[in-house]
Amino acid sequence: MSSIRLSLLAACMAAAATPAFAQRVVINEFSYDDSSTDNYEFVELYNADSVAVDVSNWVLASQDPSGANAGFTIPAGTVLAPGAFYVLGAGTVPNVTQIVGTSNIWENSNETLELRDAAGTLVDAVAYETYSGPATTSGTWPADIAAEIGDGIWSTFTMIESSFSSWSRIRDGYDTNRNGRDFRQIAWTPGASNNLANVLPVVEFFDTYAHAMDVPGWSSSFVPFRAIDPTNIAPPNPSLVPPSPQGGNAAIMWDPTGGGNYATLNTDAVENVIFEAYVYFNATPEPAGEYESWSIGVQGTCDTFGNHPGFPNSGNPAATANAYGGSGIAVIYQNDEFGGNLYLVDANDMGWGATAATPERILGQIAVTAGVNDGWQRLRIRAGKGFAEARFGGTLGADDGDQMKGSTTMGSPGGIYIGYREFLTQNGSANPPILDFLLISEGTADANYKYDATPNSVGTPTMDPNSFPTIGNASFGLDLASLAPFSPTAMLIGAFELPTPINLELFGAQAGSRIYINSFLSTTVTADANGNAAFGVPIPNNPSFAGATLLFQALNVDLSITGGLSQARVLEVTLGN
Repeated sequence: MSSIRLSLLAACMAAAATPAFAQRVVINEFSYDDSSTDNYEFVELYNADSVAVDVSNWVLASQDPSGANAGFTIPAGTVLAPGAFYVLGAGTVPNVTQIVGTSNIWENSNETLELRDAAGTLVDAVAYETYSGPATTSGTWPADIAAEIGDGIWSTFTMIESSFSSWSRIRDGYDTNRNGRDFRQIAWTPGASNNLANVLPVVEFFDTYAHAMDVPGWSSSFVPFRAIDPTNIAPPNPSLVPPSPQGGNAAIMWDPTGGGNYATLNTDAVENVIFEAYVYFNATPEPAGEYESWSIGVQGTCDTFGNHPGFPNSGNPAATANAYGGSGIAVIYQNDEFGGNLYLVDANDMGWGATAATPERILGQIAVTAGVNDGWQRLRIRAGKGFAEARFGGTLGADDGDQMKGSTTMGSPGGIYIGYREFLTQNGSANPPILDFLLISEGTADANYKYDATPNSVGTPTMDPNSFPTIGNASFGLDLASLAPFSPTAMLIGAFELPTPINLELFGAQAGSRIYINSFLSTTVTADANGNAAFGVPIPNNPSFAGATLLFQALNVDLSITGGLSQARVLEVTLGN
């Protein structure tokens, strides 16, 4: 097995995938609420096509649960060149093309923005603050709008005039018809490109910044990400904190006036990302009825206020709001009267709770207890196309510590963010996120799921990596679940897909049964009484294997079903760092 694997690993290199961009005119950026008189509202259109588009008499319409709202017609003779911007809004907005009002142009909550051509056909749509319900009186989205928005932009937003932010597509024209993943909240650029340079890797020790100095390279909602001397109880540091294991200064994400705050790294969207830092955890129970939470997210964005998630197992019935504003993969820490809990969450497209089309999935939970495992801890978050993990404790740069992990519904490029929200009587008692020795980089090891699974008599088999397939990870392997108890499972390993899958239905198997990979090795594992099994695939410590791809398929034998076989989704892993 070893010699075969080594030769194939050296020969197979993975190709990088580039997200598709919609070739059309899109709503590219917008701001609908600000912190004073709502006089900085705008909607920016962008021609993502390769040819000029005549937008004469196109209409930017909107509606809320009460019916239609503002609609603005673009003048005749308006043609957008490829890559051109067109801004409708107040005259105070930079680069405004068409002034359509002075203030309160669009509703501040639960609204659609609809770009329709001269014939009334929907070209693009965005729905925002969808946590409070659909934007039509019928209770459902019209089919044309629903096809464009997914869950919409679920969370709340206010543009703070000291920082000037907006909802912006993660790259100009990027459009997957999933508003919650296509947009992020970041510094505004009306009439100019949203695109940011890739600044990764980021390495910050914070020791070169004075206490209360803004950390460069980040945008924020209320108050910037700031350096602190943790031993100095002076704004913006609310409490005495010992130095981290790295020593010296740290950084804090907090608004001393109370409420919430949000910061995002000014870098191009990333899909395969590693976030690592020392983070200070305070797990001293809060007074009854009080709580605070913070989130560190990758592959996504957050709302203006860093709103609380509603965890059903938090123990605190007050912390059940469904307006959490984060998307993508996030580690969320919540401390209340019952103590602290750290969660790894697939926040998906930002929707949260039972009414969301793409609700959150809790992938893991670790209890944090005062005097036991709180204080400074290493926190490592890693996400790829279909798998995420977090490590609590352990050593910087190492795959140790307590692990939370799980498959994710869908990978997507997005931003890196920190959010904080408190519900405290005394804001001075807050324990916002404090970080030191911050390391953010793009990972190259990845895991991705392909094709459909087929069920057996107890459920649908799953096959997940136990960690990321990094070079030298001798403990890498696959965890299988929902197998028939005590049943054998054939494990197929290959480096290539078959040009034409083998249709096992021709041999009496159930519908959808296929062999997808050209296997160079096969073996068998046996499920335990709970239908679980593990399969080790140690990865050699050889840098030349970086970029090599392996494919795994699991066929579970269950003689009580048609054809006697069920299968998990094919898992594709790319070896790397």
